[in-house]
Amino acid sequence: MENVNTLEDVIKLVAKTGLFFAKVDGHYSEREREFLKSYTAQLVNAGGTEEEVRRILGDMEQQNITLDEVVADTRQVLAQLTPKDARIVKLMLYSYINDVVTADGDDCAAEKAAFVAWNKALY
Repeated sequence: MENVNTLEDVIKLVAKTGLFFAKVDGHYSEREREFLKSYTAQLVNAGGTEEEVRRILGDMEQQNITLDEVVADTRQVLAQLTPKDARIVKLMLYSYINDVVTADGDDCAAEKAAFVAWNKALY
């Protein structure tokens, strides 16, 4: 697979994962929304254009995303990478999920349970 396609797959995975965890408690707060908007802004600042980012992410924010879908997509992306790169992406996702879960300042049982389930499924 081409590196550009793999990079796009990782970008989609990060966005989808973040959205799943932001919405898992049934409350997609403004703080969580802003946290994920900053992710999009960082993609643009890293050299992408608004159009490229919109093309890659599409209407993902409107989708109903499940844990099974996030885990399957994560496994698919990790399978495309070398073991070293896969380990780095898993660590990055772990840190990112933790940031999303704590972004709204709430101690939410649903988010924590989903994080544990994600972690068990991938480690």
